[in-house]
Amino acid sequence: MKYIISLILLFYISSVNANEIFNLLKIPNLEIYNTNSSNGLKYLYAKNDFKIGLKKNISCDKSKKNQLNKKYLIVEKNLNKYEADFLIKNNLKFIILCENLTVSSINTGGVPNIIKRSLILDINFNQNHFERMIHHEFFHMIQAKHNEIFDETL
Repeated sequence: MKYIISLILLFYISSVNANEIFNLLKIPNLEIYNTNSSNGLKYLYAKNDFKIGLKKNISCDKSKKNQLNKKYLIVEKNLNKYEADFLIKNNLKFIILCENLTVSSINTGGVPNIIKRSLILDINFNQNHFERMIHHEFFHMIQAKHNEIFDETL
């Protein structure tokens, strides 16, 4: 009887976490990878493929475990360069790791969203430019958060 109750509780807690993630980010099929980073970032990964956006024009494939484990270390190392206060000021809290990220069928390294405080990263992005891409995509969040400083009308 104890085992049955334990299994039910485990299933319930897992589904509650998945529902909470979906309610926060509106991205289906995400699982928690790490929530204890030194700068407060929460790392999630695509358990299954997903499509999001008003026209479902943003898509990404599920993460293969071996690729995810390898690329997570690189992403974490690069994002650990930023202190928690700086990340908070620029609306970054969630990192979503997936593969083959596209926007309107065009491959892209990342999709920032300051409203949802999230950054989707393609862990299959060009190996030679992967680390640079992480900072580039985060800069888009900084730029969007402080658009009064980054006047692009000139």
